[in-house]
Amino acid sequence: MGNPLLVFTRKSQRGNYDNDAKIIAIAHDYGMIVITADSGLQVRARAQGVEGVVWTGPDRAENKTADPKARVPNRPTVVPFELCKTPINEKPSLLCISVIPKEGDTLTSGENGRVRLIKTLSAGGEGTIFETDHPDRVCKIYHKDRLTTIRQKKIDLMLSRKIVKEGICWPIDYVKNDTGQFVGYLMPRAKGKPMQHTMFVKPVLERSFPNWSRIDLINLCIAFLDKVSFLHGINIIVGDINPLNVLITEESNNVWLVDTDSFQIEGFPCPVGTVNFTAPEIQGTNYAEFLRTKEHELFAVATMLFMILHPGKPPYAQEGGGDPAENIKKTNFAYPVFGKDVSGRAPQGPWQNIWANLHRDVQVAFWNTFKNNQHIEVLKWRGILRGYRSEVLKGNFSNEIFPTTFRITDPVEVVCGNCSEKVVASEKRYQRMVSEGKHYFCGKCVANIRLHILARKARDANQTVRANRSNSGNQTLYNMASRAPRSGGYYQPNSGSKGLVGGIFDAIFNLFK
Repeated sequence: MGNPLLVFTRKSQRGNYDNDAKIIAIAHDYGMIVITADSGLQVRARAQGVEGVVWTGPDRAENKTADPKARVPNRPTVVPFELCKTPINEKPSLLCISVIPKEGDTLTSGENGRVRLIKTLSAGGEGTIFETDHPDRVCKIYHKDRLTTIRQKKIDLMLSRKIVKEGICWPIDYVKNDTGQFVGYLMPRAKGKPMQHTMFVKPVLERSFPNWSRIDLINLCIAFLDKVSFLHGINIIVGDINPLNVLITEESNNVWLVDTDSFQIEGFPCPVGTVNFTAPEIQGTNYAEFLRTKEHELFAVATMLFMILHPGKPPYAQEGGGDPAENIKKTNFAYPVFGKDVSGRAPQGPWQNIWANLHRDVQVAFWNTFKNNQHIEVLKWRGILRGYRSEVLKGNFSNEIFPTTFRITDPVEVVCGNCSEKVVASEKRYQRMVSEGKHYFCGKCVANIRLHILARKARDANQTVRANRSNSGNQTLYNMASRAPRSGGYYQPNSGSKGLVGGIFDAIFNLFK
């Protein structure tokens, strides 16, 4: 074009948002055109008013296929949202809404025409989700006290991007009541049920997904990371990451993220959150008054991964309990790594076995996050989990969701001294027990024995409590009797006292006399 060319060589730092911002700033200040092999940089440049062109030179021809029909079409690009440092400074005010739609009502939308509400699917604190006469669409109608100017502006901002991503329930279109007032929006119909209700209790997990193995849990983690990576790529912070907002199906390689209108987008904070998924540095803060950072989000991401791989167990849960918020703020992570158990309070039972059977890289990543507060990038997590999955497929790590033993590196087949079944054991541990004259019990038998011991302790404790209550009751009666009128050295019922309390006391005294 007859103009000078300024070239930045940055192959090793592609995708570095700080460098991208500098490049875009220079191009903007000097009226340059950004020519790049990175389509993401092109999109970010255009979003800030800088012309961007994707370069496909001759030495990139290897990406083309011989058959033009076999080429993969370019993925649609989405202009990223702006990154803001402070929340919007505007006081919300209620919209004047005359009628809130209900089942059977017909609404108008911007691009989807008339929409009829068929039946209620769910209801929450913000609004109600309805099935519609569009089979692949559902409609969220806000409660009257939640319809504010701020909420409408946020939905307008979300609708400014046509985000079509399998597994993300992004608003598709607004809906208005019969008087033309904004009352909610349409979104894709999600598949599956909340993770919280289907896999965070062992019997429920085994009943919901009887064919699942540890590979499925890893697949679930990777699918979740893919969704978060996509959203981070367009400058969206999920914010309220929790197992109620993640839906899962029998297909473990896909998840659905719902409640997207709570996402943090530009200056609109995510106003909600839960303690277990809140980073140490923002524990106890008002979620609606600040903007989360990607670092805050990475803590929540790691927590979700931990609770998938340890079905339902939060990372800071410990023997003896303790306040979750305090454990998080003090980074009291109890699981051992580097050969050391720093607290001795890691939860007993299946959780220790699961932890012991994790790939070393997974353990270290969790340790760095929850003990050292060093957050792991989404793409790095994905690489770590893919490596873990590969090792499980090779048979180097247990494929059981709930392993019954610690990881065995020196396997040998032995006979359980309790159930007589053939099992795989650690040869070193087995030989040591034989030398000590002990029987080797398989993991299932050990777990059953532990349950029996816990049950016996519970019965003993219950009997102790009952005995203490009985003794306390007898002592109370004795004290009452000792203060009553005496004749001949012991209490005599007073025939002249005919009150209800006196009669009851007389009956009890005669019973114990």
